[in-house]
Amino acid sequence: ALLTGFGVLFVVLGCALADNWWPLMSLFIFIFAAVPLLLCGEPSSSTDFIMTSGNDNILTDQAQFLTGFFGVSGVALNFVLWHGDVIYGSTLVW
Repeated sequence: ALLTGFGVLFVVLGCALADNWWPLMSLFIFIFAAVPLLLCGEPSSSTDFIMTSGNDNILTDQAQFLTGFFGVSGVALNFVLWHGDVIYGSTLVW
C-alpha cells in the first residue's frame, strides 16, 4: 500500500510540475485494470494462475489477459505520449 501511495503521489507530482495532466490517464488505467479480475476472476484462495492445471474457465483466462493488457497499457501510454511530444521527458521519469 505504501508503494502504491508513492506511485500515485509521483504521478500527480509529475503532472503538477509539468503543468500537463495527460499522464494522469495512466493512473485511471491502473485503477481500471483490476475490474476484469473483480468481475470474472477466481477467488484468491486458488493456486498460482500460471501453474494451474485442468482449469478450463475461459472467463478467468480472459480476465487475467485483460488485467495484464491494462497493466502494460498504463506504462506504455506514458511512452506514447512522450513520443508524440505531448509530455516532456521529465514527466516520463516521474
